[in-house]
Parts: sequence; structure tokens; C-alpha cells
Amino acid sequence: MIEKFLVISYFDMRIGPNILYSNSDISNIYGFPDLRKILEFIDEAGTFLFSFRKFQTVNTVFYMKSDIARGGEDLLMISCIIRASYFKNELTDILQYLESKKPILEKFAAELKVLPNFNLVLHKH
Repeated sequence: MIEKFLVISYFDMRIGPNILYSNSDISNIYGFPDLRKILEFIDEAGTFLFSFRKFQTVNTVFYMKSDIARGGEDLLMISCIIRASYFKNELTDILQYLESKKPILEKFAAELKVLPNFNLVLHKH
């Protein structure tokens, strides 16, 4: 059973929140957080923790300049998700683990922002 997931989602102006990438198939995992709902209701860039049933997440939401997107920016979110059962000990262990991932996700977001033509991938779907 897969315990850790990395997911990149974005807000598509035509179809709404959408998953761009996942390191494994998340469509049939019972109780998996609906990341699209999170992205649908958030509009502020930043990094935050989110708990949903048996999963814990750390998410980085960011905007990327785009000549194609309405408003001139694309909204993206990178999520690191773990099953709570991955940690046998305390909730504090889970939170410390997720907190330790914040700088990594923020660095990844910064790298995606400067990747030439990355926003074209978002608008090809």
C-alpha cells in the first residue's frame, strides 16, 4: 500500500480544478482528500497543512504568470500527502514531518515558476 503521494493540481478556467500530476493513481483510494475542492476555494498563495480522514497533507499554493490564462496568472498547488498510519507514534510526529516538507515544496514551486513554457502544459488539456 502506498503511503506517500505527490500531486500537482491547477485551476483550469474552463473545467475548474484539475490534477496535472500524481506519482500514483489516486482516483480509487478510499478517503483520499479531494484536492480539487481545496484549490477551488483557496485564492491566496502560501503553504498550509490540511487533515482529511486518514490523510495528512502539506500544500503549497502559488500563482504563475501566464499570457494564456485569464487574469494573466495560473493558480497551482503542490501537495505532499501521507497516510496517518505511516506514523505509528504521535500526531506531533506527523506534523513535524509535514512541516519539514514545507521548504521543499516552496522551492519546487519556485522552480516551476521559472521553467520556460511550463504554463503551456496547463493549457494543452
